[in-house]
Amino acid sequence: MSRKNVLIAIAVVLVGAAVVAANLYFKRDKGLAVTTDVIKTRDLEAVVSASGKIQPKHLVNISAETPGRVVNLAVNEGDRIKKGQLLLQIDPKSLRTRVDGNTASLQSAEASLEQLRQSIETARVQLEQMQQNLARQRNLWAQQLTTREALDKAENDVRSA
Repeated sequence: MSRKNVLIAIAVVLVGAAVVAANLYFKRDKGLAVTTDVIKTRDLEAVVSASGKIQPKHLVNISAETPGRVVNLAVNEGDRIKKGQLLLQIDPKSLRTRVDGNTASLQSAEASLEQLRQSIETARVQLEQMQQNLARQRNLWAQQLTTREALDKAENDVRSA
């Protein structure tokens, strides 16, 4: 080999040794560790975490026409319902008790009304009698067959009635 080739070979070995020495001297940190996985087909699972308040599109307040104890609930929370669908049943015993009580109150009021009508009729008859008595007293006064006191009493009776 020629001297020139030997010098080139020595230079290449020295450069290689310098590169190895520099690598050892500066000792770089290892690179970012990466894990790999085999590519395969699978379902995509999406999970979303959020906070907030869920509200229905339409909010309807439902109330019964009559209060009472619920004995049968025909639907569950979250069920869809239709107009006119039976939702619950109220205890008929409490309703029957209220109806019976109101019936008794009505009968009592009707009896009181009848008593008042009889009282009015009695007062009307008494007024007619007092008016007849006043007419009789005036007639007797005109004939001078009664006293002024009796006539005044008959007039006062009619006014106070």
